[in-house]
Amino acid sequence: MCGTSATWTTSSTNSSTVSSTVLLPVTEKSSSGCSCCAPQEAAAPAAPVTSDEVSAAFPVLGLTCGSCASRVSGAVGKIAGVREARVDLVAGGTSTLHVTSATPRDAGLVASAISDAGYQLASS
Repeated sequence: MCGTSATWTTSSTNSSTVSSTVLLPVTEKSSSGCSCCAPQEAAAPAAPVTSDEVSAAFPVLGLTCGSCASRVSGAVGKIAGVREARVDLVAGGTSTLHVTSATPRDAGLVASAISDAGYQLASS
């Protein structure tokens, strides 16, 4: 477990193209990290939501590092119509998955993708 906060973004322009970036706050120089989420260069922030898009947030349990966040955002990013799936990581706590799409996505479909990735939604 890394113990560092991160934002992981997966963007999809169609169902076959998925790219991921990670934004890690820099508090001190370190050349180490856990094997699954070694430090990476910071990327540009995600594109803002436009007025013709819908954004929803989902609380997710069990994410401990950037690799976990990537797994979840990648799985949700494959859902048809999802433009962006971004995780605000709280290592070991309740992380927040932000899903942006042209129309609302079925919460059950998002929950199923999260479950298929090996994680679960937090109870409300």
